Amino acid sequence: MSMELQCPDCGTEMEEGFIPDAAYGAVLQTCWHQGTAESKTFLGMKIGTGIKFDPTNMMPVTACRCTSCGLLKFYAKPKAEK
Repeated sequence: MSMELQCPDCGTEMEEGFIPDAAYGAVLQTCWHQGTAESKTFLGMKIGTGIKFDPTNMMPVTACRCTSCGLLKFYAKPKAEK
């Protein structure tokens, strides 16, 4: 997703990037998921700090940063169909 954006605050060019998300033994791209986060449960009891999610309902987050004032804007677009 290549974007050419200008900062809405100062009008300077914004550069595209992403927010790394650290996991056990890996670094992944942050994703957006529709809905409200709900704790995982097992036999009706909350387990750990995990949340329920549907991997097919996740969209990678792209972050655009203003090169002058540092403003961040986030975009979540569906993955391109292959």
